[in-house]
Amino acid sequence: MHGNMMAIEVGVVKSQIEGIEGDLKTKLLAAMKAAKQGGSGLCILSEDDRFRIALGATMLRIDENEKEHLEFEIRNLTSLGAMMSGIPVDVNALLSSVEESEWEPLGLVKLWREVEL
Repeated sequence: MHGNMMAIEVGVVKSQIEGIEGDLKTKLLAAMKAAKQGGSGLCILSEDDRFRIALGATMLRIDENEKEHLEFEIRNLTSLGAMMSGIPVDVNALLSSVEESEWEPLGLVKLWREVEL
């Protein structure tokens, strides 16, 4: 059931950001605000779930280059989370990928914390 609730919320947030134009950061911020406001209002989900919902809704609204950028950010965030949990991570490879990236870091967690309702 949890997966179904998440899918519903992603769809609701996606529809709430349909008219948003601009760069990836602008779309992310709009999705984060909508997710923090509760999406459909029917499901009570954790803050972590709402963060994931915002990312999922954004993925459905962006072009291929923006998807690559967001996937890159998510991979790095996942690697850092794994490292903090004690899972071995090749830190040198992680840092190299960030340094060699063509994209300016978005700072997903920082953006999430800055979004106000």
